[in-house]
Amino acid sequence: MLAVASELLPHETYLTERDVERTGIAKLETIRKWRALGRGPRFIKIEGRVKYRLSDVLEYLNSRPSGGRAITKPLDQAKGAQPAAGVMP
Repeated sequence: MLAVASELLPHETYLTERDVERTGIAKLETIRKWRALGRGPRFIKIEGRVKYRLSDVLEYLNSRPSGGRAITKPLDQAKGAQPAAGVMP
């Protein structure tokens, strides 16, 4: 109990697994599966109930790739790209 109590910070917001589902990360069943497999956002148990720190959920979301491929060159310089008709290079 002391280990759990030491993790509780008064300025921290805690979410239930349903709250985490509402963020759009994944469906409840997937969140539970991730937890069993040691994946997904970090969690703690408080009095036998699973809770997620908002900061851990945000950290997880920020660690996930988003969008398409990163482009390191302008599109007109990408391999095999042709300039648009009527556009001078």
